[in-house]
Amino acid sequence: MIINTNPSRMLPITAGATASTFALFYLMQGLVASDIVDLADTVKPIFTIKLYEELKTPDVREIDRVTPPPPVQEIPDTKPVEKSELKPDRITIHPGPIPQPNIRGDRTGIIEFSDGDKIPIVRVIPTYPHRALTNGTEGWVLLEFTVTEYGDVENAVVVDAEPATTFNKSALAAIAKFKYKPMVVDGQPKASHGVRFRMVFDIED
Repeated sequence: MIINTNPSRMLPITAGATASTFALFYLMQGLVASDIVDLADTVKPIFTIKLYEELKTPDVREIDRVTPPPPVQEIPDTKPVEKSELKPDRITIHPGPIPQPNIRGDRTGIIEFSDGDKIPIVRVIPTYPHRALTNGTEGWVLLEFTVTEYGDVENAVVVDAEPATTFNKSALAAIAKFKYKPMVVDGQPKASHGVRFRMVFDIED
């Protein structure tokens, strides 16, 4: 195969090829330009959505108006009462003659020999019965009891009395409050049994 290399014939071919190349280049450039998208219009902006809780409107209550207290009235000065102005009523009491009881206590009965005697160290005056005092009745009561190791009186009984029952209750109440020095044996306090005491009820003139 013989290729014709004559320059006069190659020139038109080269020129046509060059023109075709440029035409194709401009055509491609136009197509590319038409497909360009403005990214600034399509890109979505990044943003943050903040959610806020709806603020509730607090209940507004009407406050009752307090009526101011009435003005304090001034207390007028009062004149202090002098002690000399106070004159209490005088009450004069004229007591009539009241017979006074004379009560004697005598030890009677068995005499026990011990380190101590049976003399009471505390005596309580009995109450003179009102009826006997009013009637002028006198008498006596003989009592028997036990003196404990502590000097107390226990188990007191009436052995004899004159009158029979007039002064018994008063005598028993009084003897229960008596105190004695307990009997001492070999340095130890001991109880004493069968101790007697007579109370005599007299009315002084």
